[in-house]
Amino acid sequence: MDKLKIALILFLITILSVIYVYWGNNWLVEMNFRQKERNDQFMRNDLMQKLLRLEKQSQNLMKEITQLHYKLDVFPEKVLVLTEAEELKLDDEITQKPVFDLKQLYLAQNNKLQVFDKESFQLIWQKQIESNITEIDLLDSNRLMLIQENSNVLCLDRDNGELLWQRKLDNLRSKESVGRAYQIKLNSYKKLDSRVVLLAGKNEIQLVDNITGTEIEIYKSEDEIDFISDYDHYFNCIYLVKNNKLQKLLIDKK
Repeated sequence: MDKLKIALILFLITILSVIYVYWGNNWLVEMNFRQKERNDQFMRNDLMQKLLRLEKQSQNLMKEITQLHYKLDVFPEKVLVLTEAEELKLDDEITQKPVFDLKQLYLAQNNKLQVFDKESFQLIWQKQIESNITEIDLLDSNRLMLIQENSNVLCLDRDNGELLWQRKLDNLRSKESVGRAYQIKLNSYKKLDSRVVLLAGKNEIQLVDNITGTEIEIYKSEDEIDFISDYDHYFNCIYLVKNNKLQKLLIDKK
């Protein structure tokens, strides 16, 4: 009889153990998972409320700044300066504004194209063609396009001047290179405190604050400026052509 009781007790323990293993353990895991989900949801809701409060505070602050016209100086204010750098005297007249890419500078001299290293001003290659060049355009990293007075359009290899293709277009209008006014943006020159407008006159270059219109810096040349390039954000400069000279003009902060 005692053995039967012991066997019955052991059987009940086994049954309870099996029930715990297959159902009780899963129930505890499920309860733990649900509690964790509730805690995570609570934290997410709490963070969202804090973010909403911060967003509202930032909007109020920006509104106040806009209304009161505060000037925030994140960095100490510096002064822009224009400094003459490399200069190259050429025998032939430069007849179009300088065009450049990452490494090279392209100059049109009537019916001749000369290509220079942008940093050293060393001649890389040159090409003579049958008609005067009226426009230079960079197509991609390997090719450039020349438009001529006789309405021919030439596509050349940038590395060596090899002719890749040629077309004839009638009544092609050329682009005139005259005085320039354009903006130097913050994404082009990240040291700027604000965007700057560059104005080119006959013998001077002005840098002007684009918000107030006040003069920041002025460069005066003894010679009349014939052409001015776009802004070169790689070297922080522009290229001037004056009296058959190519002049690099650095734009920097002191």
